[in-house]
Amino acid sequence: MRARSLHVAAALLCAGAALAQDRAPRETVTATLAGTKVAVEYGRPSLRGRPIAELIAQLPADRIWRAGVDAVTTFTTDTTLSVGGKSVPPGTYSMYVYAPAEGDWSLVLNRDAGRPLQEPPPDMPNARWPRIGDYAAIADQEVARVTMVPAPVSEPAEMFTITMAPAMPPAPPKGALMTLSWGDKAWTVVLKPLPPARAAEAAPPRAPRGKATAMVGGKSVTIDYGRPSLKGRTMDALLAQLPEDRMWRAGENQVTTLTTETPLLIGGKRVPAGTYSLYVHAPISGPWSLVLNTDKGVPLASIFPAAPPELRDAPWPHIQDYRKSIAAQEVVRAAMTQVTVKGPADLFTIELAPAGTGATLTLSWGDRSWSLPIRPAS
Repeated sequence: MRARSLHVAAALLCAGAALAQDRAPRETVTATLAGTKVAVEYGRPSLRGRPIAELIAQLPADRIWRAGVDAVTTFTTDTTLSVGGKSVPPGTYSMYVYAPAEGDWSLVLNRDAGRPLQEPPPDMPNARWPRIGDYAAIADQEVARVTMVPAPVSEPAEMFTITMAPAMPPAPPKGALMTLSWGDKAWTVVLKPLPPARAAEAAPPRAPRGKATAMVGGKSVTIDYGRPSLKGRTMDALLAQLPEDRMWRAGENQVTTLTTETPLLIGGKRVPAGTYSLYVHAPISGPWSLVLNTDKGVPLASIFPAAPPELRDAPWPHIQDYRKSIAAQEVVRAAMTQVTVKGPADLFTIELAPAGTGATLTLSWGDRSWSLPIRPAS
């Protein structure tokens, strides 16, 4: 039995190695603009006899392509850039291409880093995969979507290729021309550093912060949270993108917090006075649950080195690793009751409405609304 187990293990290792060998090569292309580095890392698929028109016809309804293959394509800049005329702050972004059935293609940069695989390839244990077929779930995190300019193709490219070359007139002398080529298609976009005055204006808009407050047992209870918008997306599409543990941050950007000046009774459990991170467990079927945790989140700079200075130390929620990292620190997980929605809410909203000596907490977004009572602990 032991010998057989060793043979099976060896076979699995060989299979993993074979997969690694069969995977499309990855490449990093760089340019230096005004003394700072710009880099794109991407997978290079081959046509293998397929016409580009056939591949484009197979794109999902949103017409978003990963701009490569396998792990997410990334665009990294050390300085604020103009990308096709749009300001892009320093940082690393996932890169996609919008390829409509007719008309010009567009380059798309997004703050979402991609999703981890449950069973990643052995040689890419920390790689993140792009949003394929469900880009709407991260559309609100777009930094730039710019129309590219078609370029003539002297010879069809068997492998998808991205190049960066010094931009020629009329482009600015300190800029670069990024070209994406595959088959008989080639598209270009101009990259150029922005002067300091323009760079200061480049920060993308953030979701507004909301605050809900109520008196419970004569003491204050406050929830501080980010308010994402649906922006045309459906709740079903968003819920389908939750991680395996079905935990949602109950907001956007900084961690959502509940602060109470007095002990509370939530879902039959006593919650001491203090500040807690707030999450929602949203299973595929069944009631949602409110979750309070003593973990206060992680500094944004620890997971996103290019974080804006004013947010470097801001606490960020555990978005993909709740179960693994902080589940043991839960204080309460209380089932909520679904309530009738008066009208779809584009902005995620949390309310605390007075109810006797306590309050009713209600979370509403789109066509969903859930609530539960909060009472003072005796």
